[in-house]
Amino acid sequence: YNLHCGTCHLPTGLGDPEMAPRLSAGSLVVQADDPAAMINVVLYGPEAPELPKKWRNPMEAYRYELDDEEIAAVLTFVRNSWDNDAGPVTPEQVARQREALSAN
Repeated sequence: YNLHCGTCHLPTGLGDPEMAPRLSAGSLVVQADDPAAMINVVLYGPEAPELPKKWRNPMEAYRYELDDEEIAAVLTFVRNSWDNDAGPVTPEQVARQREALSAN
């Protein structure tokens, strides 16, 4: 987390208002029962049109930099830190998202 995410989302998960949204408690993407959206953001970068313009596409895609186990580990960490209480993310879930979106 600290190496790839902490600079913009901060070590506290509160996010830098000029760079990235918070990941702390209350984030619907982080708390979702199905982590697919969060996995997609890490794999492919954020591209949701509802993101504020200052946050649209600033995050790099990590699909070539991190493997499925690394992505699962960082997302599990985020989903269970800073008052978040969501389930773990498995490497298999990451692999499914990687395969699903690359097939399109």
